[in-house]
Formats: sequence, C-alpha cells, structure tokens
Amino acid sequence: MNKLILTLLSCAHFAFCNAQTWTQLTDFPGTQRDDGTVFTINNKAYCLSGLEVGWQCTGNGYSFDGGPETWYPIASLPNGKERQYATAFSYNGNGYLIGGLNCSGLCLKDFWQYSVSTNSWTALSDFPGQGRQGMSNFIINDKLYIVGGRITNNSTINEVWQFDFTTSIWTQKNNLPFAGMWRGAAFSVDTVGYVCYGMINSASPSSFNHLMYQNNYVTDTWTIVPNIILPARNYIGCAVTNNKACLYGGQDSLNVITNDIKLFNPADTSLTTYIGVPTIGRKGTMAFALNDVFYITTGLDDTQNRIKETWKNDGFVTVKENFELYNEFKIYPNPSNEKLYIDLSNHNLSTIKLINQLGQVVIETIVEKQILEINTRQYNSGIYYLSIQSQDLSVTKKVIISH
Repeated sequence: MNKLILTLLSCAHFAFCNAQTWTQLTDFPGTQRDDGTVFTINNKAYCLSGLEVGWQCTGNGYSFDGGPETWYPIASLPNGKERQYATAFSYNGNGYLIGGLNCSGLCLKDFWQYSVSTNSWTALSDFPGQGRQGMSNFIINDKLYIVGGRITNNSTINEVWQFDFTTSIWTQKNNLPFAGMWRGAAFSVDTVGYVCYGMINSASPSSFNHLMYQNNYVTDTWTIVPNIILPARNYIGCAVTNNKACLYGGQDSLNVITNDIKLFNPADTSLTTYIGVPTIGRKGTMAFALNDVFYITTGLDDTQNRIKETWKNDGFVTVKENFELYNEFKIYPNPSNEKLYIDLSNHNLSTIKLINQLGQVVIETIVEKQILEINTRQYNSGIYYLSIQSQDLSVTKKVIISH
C-alpha cells in the first residue's frame, strides 16, 4: 500500500512539474532597474521606483493589467522622492509605499498613498520609527506588519511594527526572534504571517537566515515553521499564488545570483523547488501574482546588468489546483462542531491529512471509500487545512472547527 501511495504522489508531482511553463511577455516599458517595489489592486500590478542604469534612483512606474497583459504608465512619486529598497502593499483599493533608500544614502520614513481613481500620490504621516530600507511586509485582516530592514548607519534590524488601517495608529510589536532581516521575504496566507530568507547581520556578509518563521498575531509571538531549511539568499522576489508562496531567485552568500522558485505550501509546510526562467537568474525583481499566475519583471542579472524582461509562470494552476477537480469533493458541515464528512465522489483511493495552523499533521489516513467521517470533538477550535491527494486530484481546502 505504501508503495502505491508513493507512486500516486509521484504521478501528481510529475504532472505538476511538467506543467511548469515560463512565458516571456512585453518588457517593462520603463528604464532597466532593480530593487523596485510593487503592489496589486484587482487584476493589476503597480510597479515603480528602484535603481536605474547609472546608479540613479527613480520614482516612476507602470501598471500591468493581467487581462490583456499590457503595461500602462502611472503617476511617478513626487520630484525628490525617488528611491530604491522601499516596501509597498495595497489595502482596500489603494496602494501604499513606505521608506526606502534615496541616492544620497538616506534611509527614508515617509508614507505614501496611491489613488487608482485619480492616479495620484498623497503623503501620509511619517512612519514613527527610524528611517529604513530593505524591509518586508505582510497584511493580516486590517493591519500591516513591517519587518526588519536597515537603518541609516547600515545596521540590520529585527524590529516589527504594526499599522492599523482602521485607526491609523502605529504600534511596535515583539521583535523577530533573530538578529535582523534585510532584503528577505514576507507574506501572509489567511491569518498567518511568514518571514524567511534575508541577511541577518550586515557586519558579517555570510550571516543569512536559513529558517522560516510564522507569526501568531493574537499572541504576538513567532515560531519556527517545521521542516523548512532554506539556502542563504536575499533580494528575493515573493508573491502568493493559490495560497502558496513563490520565492524566486535572489543572491546567495557568495554573491551568486540564483534562478529557481521555492514553492512553500503552508497547508503541509512543504517546500518544493522548480526551474526558473529559461534565460538567466536575477535578483531584486518585482514579483507579483494576478489570478494565481506568477510574474516577475526587471532585476539585476548575474553579469550585474539591470534588465527589463517580464516573465510569467502559469504552471501553478494545474492538476494540483485545477478548479473543476477542486469542486469534485464536498466537505460538510464547515464549520464543524462534532463531526466532519468528506465526500470524495469518484476519487476512492486518497490520502487525507488534517493540518493545524502550526503545520502539524493531526490526522493522516488512507481512504478507500467514498465518504470519510472525522470526529472533530478531540481537536481545538480553529482553522485547519485538509489536504487530499489521489492519482488525479491533489488539493487543499480550509476547514474550521468550532465548538
């Protein structure tokens, strides 16, 4: 039976790998650059700022429409506000940008809001901490979390700040559980925030973060995600597709620029490596996801040339997450109080895992019948992930246990 399960899982993995497709699109229409920033609103990505050829900071940018996959100009940041290493995000239909490094070597703390309807930027109240660059961010519910970065004396920091969009109040939270993070990656899936990669200590260039941490926003605590060991890298391109994090490229401890995707699945805390673009690796790209398609644009290649190529990878919507197959089985009731039923329809031989938010597998079983009954009374209330794998189906759905 174990041999059969391994065969089925290998078939699913083989189908996924062979479905990986990179397609080159129209180049970014602005100047070649790296270390820009990006946020998404609806089905558009807004890519701006960065360092141009000639080591010049810029504040201009373009939007990318994921429908026709076409670029359009957007309003630049105001004159004198050009920068690299900023962090950007979107909330409630608006775009935002914080901090970064200007070409005079000053770490910035200004806070900007972009209006789609007026194509204009508005200055908000400054970030209350020290100016910083190379930080990362994630959003949970109505709150933004800014993590790590470097301050003007070039020290890498481990600070975490929270901004409440409903009150416009900044609050400093518990620090990251390691010395610092510069040019790492941060993302959120559902109500869990994650950080990974990045340089820890600017005084020791070989000091990188090899672990992934997750944040419990209720208790303001950080824990290590089990079974994840990462290579030494920073300058990562990061975006979430199908509730999985695509972690692309970057630079390692020997200054080698890499060219692969590490796909992290929080449902089972797995990390899978996929082939990068068919040309060359790059760091400092602007990465984003639209309709669960992963895109990268611009960056710095392994010959230190700034580029403006745009690529997409639509291989993450495959048999692994095919929406027709996704709806072929039913889970009820959801939320569940005492019992949870899984109707597998025609998928009679399946491996079922129930995984909590810490990535711990609380149930793992092989099902050879159409309907599985799970007694949920023995589990704490909360969000869980149900992973179902068979020869033609491999999906993950969120379930809620509520007593």
